[in-house]
Amino acid sequence: MRPEKLEPVLAAHADPVPEREWLEETVRFGIEHRRLPRLVRAERASSGRAHCRSCRELIAKGDWRFALQMFEEGRPNSIGTIHVSCAEAYFSTADVLARARRLTPELTDEDARDLEKALAEQRPGLAKTQGSESDDESKLGSGSA
Repeated sequence: MRPEKLEPVLAAHADPVPEREWLEETVRFGIEHRRLPRLVRAERASSGRAHCRSCRELIAKGDWRFALQMFEEGRPNSIGTIHVSCAEAYFSTADVLARARRLTPELTDEDARDLEKALAEQRPGLAKTQGSESDDESKLGSGSA
């Protein structure tokens, strides 16, 4: 969740690190897509009351969504959820299925197929279209993702 902090730690250790290749790729991809480290897990919406941080629309009960969190003042803080179909608009990539599966080990193969379908149907969202990139950070403080 903190690729900018993990990168120098991995570089400093020549000793074998379990799953080093996966960690290095995750760090690289997380730095390249600065919002991606906010992804905590994939889940079904438990109610129809949550709004997507990307498109601002309600996430219907039972729909797949991604839970998000940021580090603020040295600890993780929940910041809401997005539609799975808003991944491209929010993260600047829809290539998040492997990460979501890794962070949500209880997902079944059927769940993964559902997520893959939702990821294939990306929405434009507001994250890029209305310049909320800087608004997003100013609302949340320092923005140490």
